Amino acid sequence: IPKLIQCATGFELMGDWNAEVACDAIQTLHAVNTALLRNRNMSDLLQDCVNFGGDVDSVAAIAMGLASLTPEYSPDIPQSLVDGLERGPFGHGFLVGLDAALAIKFPVLMRQAGR
Repeated sequence: IPKLIQCATGFELMGDWNAEVACDAIQTLHAVNTALLRNRNMSDLLQDCVNFGGDVDSVAAIAMGLASLTPEYSPDIPQSLVDGLERGPFGHGFLVGLDAALAIKFPVLMRQAGR
C-alpha cells in the first residue's frame, strides 16, 4: 500500500513511527502504516497501536479496520474484548449493524476479507 499511495499522490508513508500520536491526520497515517507493517495478528496490532500513546483510538480504528479486510492478519482478538464491548447506543449492537450495512454496500470488501 505505501508504494501505491506514493505513486498515486507523491506522499511517502513512514514505516518507522515511534512517537506519541498527536491529533493529526499525517501522524495518524504514519502510525497506522508502521503498526500494519510490523504485526500479523490482530491482538498484537491493537496493542501496538495503543502503545504509541496519544490519539490511539484513531490509529487503532483505522489499522484494525484495514487489517480486518485481509486474511494476512490472524483474527485472534480475545473473546473477552468482544464480550466486554459496551451495550449502549454506539456499542456492540451498533458495530454489528454497521458491519452488516458495509458488507451490503461494499460486497467486494467482504469477499476480500473472506466473509
